[in-house]
Amino acid sequence: RARELVGNFRQVAVDRQSEKKRAFNFDHIVRETLATLQPTLKKTSFRLDLNLKADVVIEGYPGAVSQVLSNLVENAIKHGYEGRNTGDIRIQTSVLDRQNEKKILLSCKDFGVGIPEKNLKKVFEPFFTTKFGKGSSGLGMAICYQLVTEALDGSMSVVSKVGSGTEFSIEIPLKIPEPGRLETGSQVP
Repeated sequence: RARELVGNFRQVAVDRQSEKKRAFNFDHIVRETLATLQPTLKKTSFRLDLNLKADVVIEGYPGAVSQVLSNLVENAIKHGYEGRNTGDIRIQTSVLDRQNEKKILLSCKDFGVGIPEKNLKKVFEPFFTTKFGKGSSGLGMAICYQLVTEALDGSMSVVSKVGSGTEFSIEIPLKIPEPGRLETGSQVP
């Protein structure tokens, strides 16, 4: 078990530092990333509920996927369950067919305090935080949004209801174009 955990941690660390595009199994990266979070989660009463159905190989940047997922889980614990010491975090993956293009849907949902409507529109803005001076820089979701939209050529959205929790949803194509390139291969000005 320890050898597997160290192996997962090493692979995630290499992926996070590497900007090389490569083929990877989406659900495997999700599992490896969550395995690296297990030592932290074991010290808490928070539970991950997995429903992974994107067992497909994609061309992309696994380090970006790993960083986004880590931030989402950590945010759910820190902000979604603020003032609570227990809760569930549901991680789901699936393959969608959007306008004859296959995409992966990754969602992370907590059942915590939720985000007020006035703050919901600002969640992805750099330096927006309701916890400024309390250990939060307000960059976590802005970084996630940038990684999803730029590195992964995808989209990211959030829905929330105060008292019922928050769900972040990410859609990314199965084949992510090279940075600075359009699908046709022409250079972006």
